[in-house]
Amino acid sequence: MHMTLPLLPIIIERWATGTVTPLSLILTASMYAISLGLSALDELVFAMSLAVCILFAACYGGIVSSGTIWTNAEQLALASILFVFFAHGFERHRRHVIFHEEYRPFGIVR
Repeated sequence: MHMTLPLLPIIIERWATGTVTPLSLILTASMYAISLGLSALDELVFAMSLAVCILFAACYGGIVSSGTIWTNAEQLALASILFVFFAHGFERHRRHVIFHEEYRPFGIVR
């Protein structure tokens, strides 16, 4: 659930308007990366998520300031969302299936 909930804004935008704007997708790519990256225990997954977050935050700022959507920015944002999803899913699979780390009870913070 925590892997799909951050995507709710673009899901609702798609449902309400029939499309997702490139700026929404780029901003979502940045926020999605950091929201999943912060819960990762693997340092590489965290570092990659942080890099994706910074890259797309800069991309968003550049597009807003210039008023021009960059070539392939939308496709790169979608690809990064998928990359972060699968990288985080792989990290969770390793932790819980391979290394048998127990899931924390809901609401319990370490």
